[in-house]
Amino acid sequence: MITFTCCIGNCKHILQMKPRMITEHIKKYHSQAYIQLNSDYIYYCTTCDTFTQYIHYHCSNCELHFKSKIEAQYHYALYHKLWFLENDCINGQDCKKESCKYNHYMYEKNYFVEKNDFLPASLCEYDLPWINIRCNYKKCVMDHFQGRK
Repeated sequence: MITFTCCIGNCKHILQMKPRMITEHIKKYHSQAYIQLNSDYIYYCTTCDTFTQYIHYHCSNCELHFKSKIEAQYHYALYHKLWFLENDCINGQDCKKESCKYNHYMYEKNYFVEKNDFLPASLCEYDLPWINIRCNYKKCVMDHFQGRK
């Protein structure tokens, strides 16, 4: 069974990760916290290192948390989904091919996060995979996201 040390004040009680046992401990040793939490069952979140009224799910990329796993997944897909760039051309900006399918500019990272990252002007404005719009001009000289071809 998973255990943790009570995080209130100098309390050093070792508790099991069972809501019933956590609630009994809070009620017996931390009456003010029990009143504030005002819940039939009290949970402990290892990520927050605190007691909570409900189980919640953290976004792995930011500090937000959600009451359901579905809400957390929706948030992640909307605000943290990585859109990877096409592979780099071995010739870079010196490429002489008229319709090279690879990217020709250098980027700090090989992905972007829609709604969070600024998209540079070297990326094709008609290649927007997050809304199912892809550039279909075969001779486009701009850079693109993976999966265009």
